[in-house]
Amino acid sequence: RASLVLAVAPKVKSELEKMGVKQRIEILPNPIDTIMFRNDEKLRMLGRKRFGLNKDNKVILGVGQVQSRKGIKDFIKIAQQLPELTFIWVGNQPFGALTTQSDELQQLLKSPPKNFILAGGVPYLRMPEAYNAADIFFLPSYQENASMAIIEAASCGLPLVLRDLAEYRLLYKEGYLVGRNNDEFKKHIQNLFSNKNLFAQQSKESLKLVQKFSYEALGNKLLSYYQNL
Repeated sequence: RASLVLAVAPKVKSELEKMGVKQRIEILPNPIDTIMFRNDEKLRMLGRKRFGLNKDNKVILGVGQVQSRKGIKDFIKIAQQLPELTFIWVGNQPFGALTTQSDELQQLLKSPPKNFILAGGVPYLRMPEAYNAADIFFLPSYQENASMAIIEAASCGLPLVLRDLAEYRLLYKEGYLVGRNNDEFKKHIQNLFSNKNLFAQQSKESLKLVQKFSYEALGNKLLSYYQNL
């Protein structure tokens, strides 16, 4: 019935088309507040204090619901393999006992490595502190549509390490390091910390990526959709 259907990501558009939607479909991702989510030394200090970190800790951050689909098992396993680094996962279980978990994940959460922090939920307005407290954003999720956490992290200048998903290839195209398994994720993380030039380049790639999701870019795009109807 609509004159225009807005899809949050290319994958969503293709699914709508498979469902039989014949009307015009345009892609309009969720925008990011690049003023709120920014690289900021004061926010870094506040975030590190919140998580009980010192200035020398090398920190990898993951953000998402605590469930197997998000790849938190792989996140914890890599933390076990890299004990010299600190791994923090921000997110809770919104459906409590109904949240999908495997027995393996439950066991990992009962006896996590000492360098892993399950931070639970963080208020939205405090999330810039969480991102700034970290050095790398790592999300080994197995399925996503248009994760806001990835764009928020990119807006804070964090290098991105993500699983090789069709959704990302379609929506982002580039700007992140791609891993297909834990060995590749681990190698990317180690390389980022050992190679300052690579780290700086990937930080720039993140800031370049987020420009596509600014209020200015997407606001003008949305306005043009309305004007053309």
